[in-house]
Amino acid sequence: MAGIVTGLLATVLITGGFSAQSVGGWAKSANSSQTTSVAFVIGDAIAQAQTQQRQGHWLDAIATYKTILSNSESTTLQQAQAAYQTGRLHRQLRQFVNAIPYLEQAQTQYQAADNPLGEADTLTELAYVYLLFERETLASETLEQAKRLFQTLSDGSSSSKQSLKADISRTEAIIQFRLEQYAAARALAKIAIANYQQLVDNPDPDSPVEAILQDQLQVVLQTRNVGLVDFVNNDFDSAITILTEVIEGLETIYAEYQRLGNTTGIATTQHYLCETYSFVGASQPALGYCQEALATFQSLNYGHWTGQMLQSIGSIYYFAEPNDVGLQTEAEAQQQSRRFQEQAIAAMAAVGDAWKVAEYQLSLGENYFFVGDYDRAFELETQALATYEALLETPYGEILGAPYQVGQALLLRGDVFYQRGDYTTALEDYRRAEEIYAPLSQVPLATLEEKRSLGYAHLDLGRTYEKLARYGDAIASLEKALAIGRDFYEPFTESMALDGLANISLELGESAQQETLSAEAEEVRSQRREYRIGLFEAPEDDLANLSPEEQLAAAQELGSQQQEGYAYTSIGLEAYHNNDYENALVAFHQAIAIHQEVGDIPAVASSWGMVGLSYEGLGQLEAATLAFQNSLALHRQTGDRFQARVTLRDLAYVYFQRNQPEIAIAFYKEAVTVSEALRDELETLPLARQASYVQSVEATYRFLADLLLQQGRILEAQQVLELLKVQEIRNYIDDQRAVNSASGVTLLPQEESLLISHGSLVEFGKAVSQCEQSRCDQLSKLRNQRDDLARAYQDNVDKLSSFIREQLAADQALLDPEDLGGQAREILKQQPGTVVIYPLVLEDKLWLLWATEGRVVSRREIAVSRSEVANAVVQMRQLLDNPRSDIETLQATGQQLYQWLVQPIEEELEAGSITNLVFALDRNLRYVPMAVLHDGEQYLVEKYGISHILSEELTDWRDRFPADISVLAAGVSAGTAEFNPLPYVPVELDGIVREDGEDTNGIYDGTSLLDEAFTFNSLRDGLTGQNILHIATHGEFVPGRSDESYLLLGDGERLPIPEIRILGDYLEDVHLAVLSACETGLGGAKADGLEIQGMSYFFLDHGVESVLVSLWRVSDVSTSLLMQQFYRNLATGELSKTEALQQAQLMWIGSGEELAADTARIIGQRMTAEQGSTLLSHPYYWAPFILIGNGL
Repeated sequence: MAGIVTGLLATVLITGGFSAQSVGGWAKSANSSQTTSVAFVIGDAIAQAQTQQRQGHWLDAIATYKTILSNSESTTLQQAQAAYQTGRLHRQLRQFVNAIPYLEQAQTQYQAADNPLGEADTLTELAYVYLLFERETLASETLEQAKRLFQTLSDGSSSSKQSLKADISRTEAIIQFRLEQYAAARALAKIAIANYQQLVDNPDPDSPVEAILQDQLQVVLQTRNVGLVDFVNNDFDSAITILTEVIEGLETIYAEYQRLGNTTGIATTQHYLCETYSFVGASQPALGYCQEALATFQSLNYGHWTGQMLQSIGSIYYFAEPNDVGLQTEAEAQQQSRRFQEQAIAAMAAVGDAWKVAEYQLSLGENYFFVGDYDRAFELETQALATYEALLETPYGEILGAPYQVGQALLLRGDVFYQRGDYTTALEDYRRAEEIYAPLSQVPLATLEEKRSLGYAHLDLGRTYEKLARYGDAIASLEKALAIGRDFYEPFTESMALDGLANISLELGESAQQETLSAEAEEVRSQRREYRIGLFEAPEDDLANLSPEEQLAAAQELGSQQQEGYAYTSIGLEAYHNNDYENALVAFHQAIAIHQEVGDIPAVASSWGMVGLSYEGLGQLEAATLAFQNSLALHRQTGDRFQARVTLRDLAYVYFQRNQPEIAIAFYKEAVTVSEALRDELETLPLARQASYVQSVEATYRFLADLLLQQGRILEAQQVLELLKVQEIRNYIDDQRAVNSASGVTLLPQEESLLISHGSLVEFGKAVSQCEQSRCDQLSKLRNQRDDLARAYQDNVDKLSSFIREQLAADQALLDPEDLGGQAREILKQQPGTVVIYPLVLEDKLWLLWATEGRVVSRREIAVSRSEVANAVVQMRQLLDNPRSDIETLQATGQQLYQWLVQPIEEELEAGSITNLVFALDRNLRYVPMAVLHDGEQYLVEKYGISHILSEELTDWRDRFPADISVLAAGVSAGTAEFNPLPYVPVELDGIVREDGEDTNGIYDGTSLLDEAFTFNSLRDGLTGQNILHIATHGEFVPGRSDESYLLLGDGERLPIPEIRILGDYLEDVHLAVLSACETGLGGAKADGLEIQGMSYFFLDHGVESVLVSLWRVSDVSTSLLMQQFYRNLATGELSKTEALQQAQLMWIGSGEELAADTARIIGQRMTAEQGSTLLSHPYYWAPFILIGNGL
C-alpha cells in the first residue's frame, strides 16, 4: 500500500497546471523585423493561437500552431516556438506521447536559432513530460541541461526568464520527491512558490488576466506540493492545515475562471479541487468536483482528460467510506470503482492512448485480483502485457519506460498464476520481470520504483521457490528482497521477505529462528507508515489486524471472496486451536467452497488438510482420510512438495490409527521418499540449516522404522535407519556425495500398486465431485468408474495386507525386495563369529536390531525412553572423563547400558560362539565406547572384540590389513599460547616409526613429521605409499559444528576437519588413520555424536578403510604406551585391527601399574598428566579409543 500511495502522490505532484509561459512571452521573443505580408499573416496566426490558448481553447490553439509549423515561410524561431507550444498543449491535454516529438523539434530549432532561453524552456518541459512516465533518470539529465543553459542567460529580470526559473525549481522538486528526498523536495517547492509569486506580484504591464491567474494557480499548486510532502513525512497536522488553505485558494481561482467563462480553466480547477479534497478525507466534495470536471471535459471533447477523470472517480469509490459517496456497503463502493475504471479504459481506448489503457488495465486487474476474480484479473493483465510489449517497438517505447511496465504486468500476472497454484508458470513470469528490472535498477539515478520493483520480483521469486521447496533459491531471492526493502524503505517488501524466510525456517525445523523472523516482520509492519487520510486508506489495509470474525464481516462488506475465504480459514484455525473441532469444520468447509469458486487451489488444499486434522480430533478417521486424500492430490497438482510430504505423513498416521499399519507404512515410505527429494534442494544451504531439516523429518523416519519393526519387517526398518544415518553424516560434514551411498527407501511392489491406485482414485474423485456440483450428464457413468477404481484400490489394500501376513507367517521377516541386508551379510562373511548391532533410540522405547550368520536379522523392543538413555550416557561420560572417578559407580552405569544394549541378545551371542561385536550406534550412544559396558563381572571388551561402523553402506569390508606396512606419523609436542606441550609425542612417534635400518625403537618403516616439520603441505606430500597415517596432536571435535572441529598442525595452524577432503586424492594408499590426541566433548543430553561420525567419514569416504580415534583426551604417556602396544599387536600379522586394539586394552585392564602424573586439565588442550597416581586399569586410560570402519 505504501508504494501505491507514493505513486499516487507523485502523480498528483506533476499533474498541476501551466504557467504564464504557456500564454505569455511568446510574442515578445518573435522577430520584430519581419515586415513582409507573410510575416503579417504568421503574426496574425501567432496572435490567434495565443488568444485561443489563453482562453482555454486548447484544441483550436493546437490547430493554429500546426498551421504555423506547416508554413514554409515561417522562420526557424517561429517554428521552434510553435512546436514548443504545441508540445506543451499536448501535455496539458494529457496527450503525453504526442508532446514529445514537438518538444524535441522545438529544442533542435531553438539550438539552430541560437536561443538558449527557448531551448532551456523546452528542456524543462521535456523533463516534466518524462516525469509523467516516471522516468526520473531521463528527467534529471534533461533538467540538468536546462539548468546549464539557464546559467548562460544574461542578467535581467524578464518575465520569461523568471517563469523558466520557477518551472525549473518546480520540476526539480518533483524529481527529489520521487527520489524520496523529502527535505530537498519541500525546500525546492518553497522556492518555486516564491518564484511564481514574484510573477504574480510583478506582472508585465500587458499581461492578460488569464496569465496572471495561471501564475496564481501555480503558487497554490506548489503550496499543495509542500502539504503533500508533509503528508508523506507523517506531519499530518501541517499537511491538513496547508491543504485546507490550498482548497481556499483553488476555490478563489475557480470562481475567477467562472467569471471569465474559461471552460478549460474551470475544468482543470475542478480536477485540482477533487484531488485536494480527497487528500483531506472529504470524499463527498471530492466526488462532486470530479463528476463536474468529467462533464466539463466531455463537453470540451478532451478525451484524455475524460479518461483521467473516470479513473479518478473510480479511485475515490475504491478508497472512500461508502456513506461518504452515497452508498450503503463497501461492496457497492468497490463495484462502482470497477465500473468507472472500466469506463476509463474504454475512454482511453477511444482516443488511442495505449499507454493509459494498459496502465488502467493493470490497476483494474489488481482490483479484480483482490476480490478474487482471477479470470478477469488475468485477462486484463495479459492484455496490458501485450500492449506494453508492442509499445517497446514504438519510437519512444524504450525511453518512456515500456520495459518497466512489461515487468509490472509480468509481476501482476504471475500473482494470478501463483494464487491458482500454478507455481511453475508463475515462476516464468517472475523470472522475466527480474531479468527486466535487474539491469534497469543499476542505471545511475534509476527510479526507486524500478529498484523496488526488483525487490518485488525477488520477493515473488522467493515465495514461489519456497512453494516448490527450492530452498536455496528461495532464501537467496528473499534475502535480496529484504536488502532492497531495507535500503529503500519499502516496509511491505521487508516484512514479506521476513515472513518468507520465517516460513522456510519453519519448514526446515528451525522453530527458534522462525519465531525471531516472524517477530521482526511484525515489528516492521507495526512501524510502517500508515496513510490515514482520505483517498489513501485502502479498504484491505487493516484486515490482518482484525479478529477472524471482524475479518469476515469486513471481507463481506468489501465483496472480496478471496478475503472472505481467508477469514473463514482464520475462524476455523481459531476454533481448531481451541479444540472446537465441530465449528472448525464448519468454517473450513465454507472456506473450501469459496476458494474453489475463485480458483485458489493452494488455499483449497490447505483447508482440506485442516478438515482432516479436525476430523482426526473428533476421532472420525475415515472422514479424516478422505480429507487428507483431497489435500494431497491438490498439493501434488500445485507442486508444493513440502505440504505434500506433511499430508502424506498425516495420512499415514490416520491409517495407523485405523489399525491399518500396512497402508500406513506405504504412505510413510512415500513421505520419506519426498523428504529425500526435498533434501536434495538443500545442498546449497549452510550446514546447520541442512541439519535442522534432518532433525525436523527425523521423527517420520523413526516412526516408520518403529512400525516396520512392530510388524517384523526388520530389513526394511534397517534400510530406513541406514538412510537416516547417512543423511545425518552428510549434513554434519556438508558433503553432498554421501547421499549417493544410500539407496533410498524401497517400496514393495504391492505398495507401489497401492499408491498408484490410491492416486488414481483421488484424481478421479475430483472429476466426479465437479460433475456432482454441476449435475453433468455423465454423472452416473463417472460414479460407476469411480466405484471400479475404489474396488481396485481395496483389492490392492487386501493384496498388501495378505502378502505381509503370509511373509511373516512363513517367518520371512526380511521382506527384502532389493537385498537390503547384503552389506550386513558381507560383514559377517568377512569376519565370522560377528554380530552387527543396531540400536534405534525412540522417544518411548529402544529397538535392538542385530544381524548374525544364522538368522541374519532379528530385533528386540526394550522398554526404556530416550531421556533415560541420554541421562545414562551423560553420567557415563562424566565418570569416564575423570581418571579418579569411583570405579564401582562407573561399572554400575556401564551395567545399566549393558542391560539395554547387550543383555537382551545375550543368549543368542553365547549360543552362536560370537567373538566380535560391530555397533552402528544411534544418537548420543555414540559418545560411549561400547568396550566399557559391564555385565556385573567384566567389561564387554573382555568378552568380545569391538568395532563401530557409520552405516553398512559407508563401510568397505573387502580389504584386510596389508602385510608390508609403511607409516606416516605426525605430531606436535611443543606448547603454544593456547595449548600445553605434549612431551611424550616424540616418544610415541619414535616407538612407532622405524626411519632407517639402525632404528631399533620403531615398529613400522616410515616417516615422522614432528613439530615445525608437520605442516599441511608436508602431510599431503608424505602420504603417497603410506598404509598408516598416525597423527598425535591437539584436536577437538565440536558437537554440531564440523567447521569448528580441527587438528593442530606443527606450524601452529589449525586444520579444520572438513578440509581433510582436500587430502582425498592423496589418501588412496592409507588403510588405517589414527588420531591419538583428540577429544569429543559431550554436547548435552540431546547431542547426537555426529561429530565423531563426521570426522571419520572424511577419511572413510576417500578410501581409508578404518579410523582409530579417541573420544576424550588422555594422559600423554598413557596414550603413547597404548598406541605402541596396539601397533606391536598389529605388527604380528596374526591379529585383526579389532583384535589388536582389544588385546592392548586387556593389558591395561589387567595392569596393576600406577601412572605418576604431572598437571593437566581438560580445558581445550591435550591431557598431559594428572596430579598424584592412578591405576592404568581405569577405563579413563584404555577406553577412549574406538575403531570405526573395517575392523579386519
